[in-house]
Amino acid sequence: MKFAILMLFLLLQNILKAQDTLTLSPSFPGITVPSAFTGIAYETGAVHYDSIRPGNHTLINFFKTIGVKNFRIGGNSVESYLYINGNTANTHPYDTITQNEIDSLFLFANAAGCKVIFDLDFGGHFDPSLAAMEATYIMQRYSLQLLSFEIGNEPNLYYEGLRSSAYNYDSFLLQYRQYVDTIRKYNPAAPVLGPSAAQFGASEYTNPFAHDMKDTICMLTQHYYVMAANPGNIGSEIVKLLKQSTLQTITNLCDTLVMRADSDNIPFRMDENNAIWTPGGQWGVSNSLAAALWALDYMYSLAQVGVSGVNFHTPHDMPATIISHNSGNYRANALYYGILAFQYGSKGNFIPLLKKGNAQNMNSYAVLDSLQNIYLTIINKDTLNAVPVLIDAGTTYNSAGMVSLSATTVSDTFGITLAGAQVQANGTWTPAAWQTVNYSDNYFTLTVPAATAEIIKLTSPITAINSIPAKQTFSVFPNPAKDVLNIQGGDAKDEINIYNCLGQIILSTTLSNDGAARLDIGNLSKGVYLVEGNSISNKGKYHSVFIKE
Repeated sequence: MKFAILMLFLLLQNILKAQDTLTLSPSFPGITVPSAFTGIAYETGAVHYDSIRPGNHTLINFFKTIGVKNFRIGGNSVESYLYINGNTANTHPYDTITQNEIDSLFLFANAAGCKVIFDLDFGGHFDPSLAAMEATYIMQRYSLQLLSFEIGNEPNLYYEGLRSSAYNYDSFLLQYRQYVDTIRKYNPAAPVLGPSAAQFGASEYTNPFAHDMKDTICMLTQHYYVMAANPGNIGSEIVKLLKQSTLQTITNLCDTLVMRADSDNIPFRMDENNAIWTPGGQWGVSNSLAAALWALDYMYSLAQVGVSGVNFHTPHDMPATIISHNSGNYRANALYYGILAFQYGSKGNFIPLLKKGNAQNMNSYAVLDSLQNIYLTIINKDTLNAVPVLIDAGTTYNSAGMVSLSATTVSDTFGITLAGAQVQANGTWTPAAWQTVNYSDNYFTLTVPAATAEIIKLTSPITAINSIPAKQTFSVFPNPAKDVLNIQGGDAKDEINIYNCLGQIILSTTLSNDGAARLDIGNLSKGVYLVEGNSISNKGKYHSVFIKE
C-alpha cells in the first residue's frame, strides 16, 4: 500500500513538472497591437493581373477577412517597370505600368480598406524626372489612399548587376536624395520611406539611413526572409523554420531597428517578408501548416517589440503565395491561416505573461481587448509532443473558450483549419463556436497538441482587476522608467527577478538590508516587464509591473 502511494506521488510530481504554467497580469496593459499591422506585398507586375480591380469582390473579401490594412506594390520587378505618362502601348524594352493600371490598383485598395505603399523604379532605370511624373499622377488623385512612396527595392544588392560592383551606401544615399528632391519639387507633401534593404543590409544601410534621412522619411523599412529553399529536405526545413533560434534572430534584428527608429521618432515596418525567399518559397514547407504556425509566431513576436507592421510578400501562384488564383478560383493557402489566427486574437494591448515550465518550443502571447477580455495565443511548435498547460488569470476570470489552428500533421498543405473551419472560395470564413476550457480551483487547464496553436478567450467583466497580488509596501519607480529602476518596500535579502513578456528572467538582484535596490535598465527594450520578489522570510512571492520607455 505504501509503495502504491509512493508511486502515485511520484507520478503526480512528474505530471506537475511536465505542465507549463502561464500567469497573466491584465491590469498592466502595455504595447498596443497596431490596427494596421497586417499587410500584403505584391510584385509590381501584379498590376497587369485582372484580379487587381475594384470590382473583384472575392479578392477584396480575402483581404478583409485577415484584416489587411497595408498593400505594398513593389519587389524586384519594380526595377524593370517603366511608368507610361498616359496609356500608350508598350514600345520600350522595359515592361510598363500605365495610368489605368495605377487607377485600378488604388481603387481596389480603397474598396479593400487598405493604404498603399507604392514602389518607384530606381535601380533598373534611374530617372528622377519620370519618377516625379508617376508620383505626381498618384498624389493628384490618390493622396488619401497612399501611405508612402518607396524608392527602389533592396539597394544593398544593386552591386550584383543593377549598379557597378563599387556601388555602396553612400552611392545609394546620393541617388535617393536626387529622387526625393525631384519628386518634392512638384509634390512637397509626397511621403517617402526606406531604405527597404534586404536583411543583410540592416547594419550597412538601414541603421545609417534612419539617422541620415530621419527628417525626410515617414517610416523606416527593412526586408527579411528566414531562409533559402532546400528542395528534397522538407522535414529538416520545417524543423529549421520552427526553431526558437530562427524566430529569435529576426526578433533581435527588429528590436534593434525599432530602437533605432524610435530614437529618430519614426515608425519601423517590415514591409517585405516571408519564410523562404527562392524560388517563391518551397513546396511542402511554405504552403504547409508549419508556415502558418511560423507566421502566427512571427507576427506576435514582432508586434511585441514595437514593429508597426509586416507585409507578407506573395508571389503569383508559388509555394509562398498567400491567396492562390487559378482560372478565376481563389484559395487561402497555409500562410493565410497564420495571419487569420493573428487577426482573431490580437485586437488590443499586450499584457505581461509569466511562463514557467519545461516546454522548449512553445510561445505564448496575451492581449487585452477594450472590453477586458483576454486573448491568449499558445503556439506549440514541437512537432511530436503535446504540452499540458495551466493558466492563472486570477479569480476574476472564470470562463474561457478555445479555438485551434491545426491540421493532421505539421507538413499538411491541405486540410488546415482555424476554429474548425476553412476559408471559403469567396473569401469568407465562419468560425465554429468557442470550445469551453476546463476551469477548476482558480485555474484553467488544457493540453496543446503537437504542431498546433490554441487561441483562448478569457471572458471577464470590464471591472477586471490585477490577477497577481502585490506586497502592500512593495513599489518600483519611476514608472514608466528609462534608465534606472528603483525598488523598495521588500524585505532584506529578498531575491528580485525581472521577467520579459516571454516569461524569461532578464535581470536579477538581491535587496539590500533596507529592502531596496537600484537597477540599470538602460539596455532593455521598450515594453512591459514583471518584477517578482521572492521573500526569504515567509517563502512567498510578491509582484509589480513597470513600463520601460
